[in-house]
Amino acid sequence: MHPANADVRNDVWQVQATLQGIVDRVDNEFGLFALFKETAELKAKHAESGGACRWPHWDVETRYHNYFPSDYSPYGTDSMEAGNHLREMYPEIDIPIRPLKVYSDEEPIAFENAARSAELASAMDTSRAYWEIPVTSKMKPVDIWMGGWFVCGCSVDDSFFHIPHTYIGCGYAFYETEIDIKRSAQDIEDLARKSLERHKNSGPIPDAGWDTWDECAQKPIGPLSSHPFVYGGVAESYAWIIIYPSPDNTKLMPMLLVPGEECGPILIPLDTVALSWLRRIYWIGENGQISNFFERIKTLIGFRSGESESIFDGLRLTAPWFKKNPFMKMKEAAEQDSDDMRAYCLRMAIK
Repeated sequence: MHPANADVRNDVWQVQATLQGIVDRVDNEFGLFALFKETAELKAKHAESGGACRWPHWDVETRYHNYFPSDYSPYGTDSMEAGNHLREMYPEIDIPIRPLKVYSDEEPIAFENAARSAELASAMDTSRAYWEIPVTSKMKPVDIWMGGWFVCGCSVDDSFFHIPHTYIGCGYAFYETEIDIKRSAQDIEDLARKSLERHKNSGPIPDAGWDTWDECAQKPIGPLSSHPFVYGGVAESYAWIIIYPSPDNTKLMPMLLVPGEECGPILIPLDTVALSWLRRIYWIGENGQISNFFERIKTLIGFRSGESESIFDGLRLTAPWFKKNPFMKMKEAAEQDSDDMRAYCLRMAIK
């Protein structure tokens, strides 16, 4: 699974070790791993008490639909109509026609109750607080973001960015493997030009002031929902490096986050395998400059003289935001309520 060339393998290993070292250093300073564990426990208790929040996943009324049997549609004939619509949109693809199964009056209710029970059991499982399904293997490479990605089930809107993160920009292009036809320099330039045109037509490129902290509301603002650039089909073009629990929940890891579109975010743990894949992805800068994505990450690490330590600085800047995530806020509000009640009780006793 590792690169065969010894020099390349050593380069990939050093970058992975450096990224993990950055994560460990930020974790040690802010106690992030303990906070992630506490948040998982608070989430489980919240679900057990009947709460609907599932951060960083979708809330319960959206999420429980994922727990229906795969061959059942709670939307009735809508699923058939959606299939017909897809066949009209993509006539070149053989989309099978599956007749809609007819259920008794009792079966949909039973399916819904079972789905809600399964969702609740998942929400109360602290090992699945950050990964919607148990992770046993990597997904197959898909499109340009490939190195093995996982289904995390997250809802990536502004609130997601309580998670420590640093924006690394746009990496929309293509990737090459040994079996691909070798692209010419002109091919790469044409792809870069088309990608940049796509971005410009979809909204403003974000600047340094777009990802900030709202002191009054105590929440992040701007990373996604308040900026139009992620809509119009370009969300998959932008990326962040985040600090997130490993799929086995044993430690925090550096991960690549790409918001994605209909299927939700792509979350790639940056181990040596993933970093090796990034060597095959072309990075397109805002000025049209083309470079290798792996080399771009090395530049953002900032180990060379005169380079900024962008990844470390960004993760360290946003690390304190995690302590204000929805479940920690609930805990803080409950403690404040208890303190206020105690203070009021003492005032009444004195009177």
